[in-house]
Amino acid sequence: MPHARRRHYGLIASLVVIALATHIATAQAEITRVDFQQYDTKSAVRVVEEKGHLIVTWPIDATHNGVLKLSLDTAKPLIAALATRTGEEPPRPILQNVDPCGVLTVGTRNLKPA
Repeated sequence: MPHARRRHYGLIASLVVIALATHIATAQAEITRVDFQQYDTKSAVRVVEEKGHLIVTWPIDATHNGVLKLSLDTAKPLIAALATRTGEEPPRPILQNVDPCGVLTVGTRNLKPA
């Protein structure tokens, strides 16, 4: 995988983490504000704020794009949509309206065979 593509995926992951942290930190607010000061407009990853959503698109290959639509409204699920798009066709959703959650196991894991 070329270095530039890995960097784009790192940017996508960073944007998602920032959006998650902002979403959690502003649970009392109605709409999360987005700061675009550090965003590089020359990047292949396109980020726009539109109608209460942060929309991130990135190239998957020559004809396909990934689309991540994050809700900025803290009363709604964070991930409004994760989709793929071919050319100018409408995005084809993989999932919609979900709040991410994590599971943390505390304790010691037994790796011995039973």
